[in-house]
Amino acid sequence: MLFYTTNKLPLLVALLLSSPNPLRDSLRSSQCVNPLVVGKARAKQFYCGNRPEDTQNVVPILLHGDAAFAGQGVVYETMQVRRSEERRTTIYRYSAITNNLLPFASLLTPKMAGVPDFNTGGTVHVIVNNQIGFTTNPINSRSTPYCSDLGKAFDCPIFHVNGDDPLAVSSALETAVEWRHKWGTDVIIDMICYRRNGHNELDQPHFTQPKLYQKIDKHPSTLDVFEARLLADGVLTKVETEEVRKFTLTSYEKDFEASKTYESKESDW
Repeated sequence: MLFYTTNKLPLLVALLLSSPNPLRDSLRSSQCVNPLVVGKARAKQFYCGNRPEDTQNVVPILLHGDAAFAGQGVVYETMQVRRSEERRTTIYRYSAITNNLLPFASLLTPKMAGVPDFNTGGTVHVIVNNQIGFTTNPINSRSTPYCSDLGKAFDCPIFHVNGDDPLAVSSALETAVEWRHKWGTDVIIDMICYRRNGHNELDQPHFTQPKLYQKIDKHPSTLDVFEARLLADGVLTKVETEEVRKFTLTSYEKDFEASKTYESKESDW
């Protein structure tokens, strides 16, 4: 995903573009697309007028795999295009006498801000955390508890969210964009989910993670989980959910057929 522009802040989506096919991002491997996406977003901001509203209206969004985000240096390098500024932080302590917080100390701490000419006003990083890297378990692929811990080096807010809860994911995305528009920093969403099938068509995950995939085989899909929730809450009827499924699948099939005759334009690049 490259970026989207908004006419009304914070969340009216007006345009959605994809990274060019030769540089298409495999969540695990081709993270080299990250600086290209951020660079293209910065260029669009510049040629739109380079005004504060242009920085807000063009938002870089990067998709990562959990193993890729934690393990590939280009992720850090893309986030590192920043300079340090100082800000004063006041530390408070609780007073039992006055029963409130009183100033205790004042410290100068680094504030992360974008490097001039490279600052995009913040990137939204979405980690598709399926808790496995190819065939490697997290404990064997990184030294930190969370795959998103890299963001702590840049003082980024990190939202851990259940991928089986679409409403929670939507709320996290909305909050991330609102934070980005308000404070102009990167935001990380750690969407914790699972990979139902193998890394590719030749990989059999039951060989490498047999216990995990015995549980995944018995776990309903996110669509089924959310449908059951909507039915239980009385939001939709069974007939309405079937209509939604049919409409969505028909749209996918229509777009898939159209893609076979699609001719790319220079503006796509």
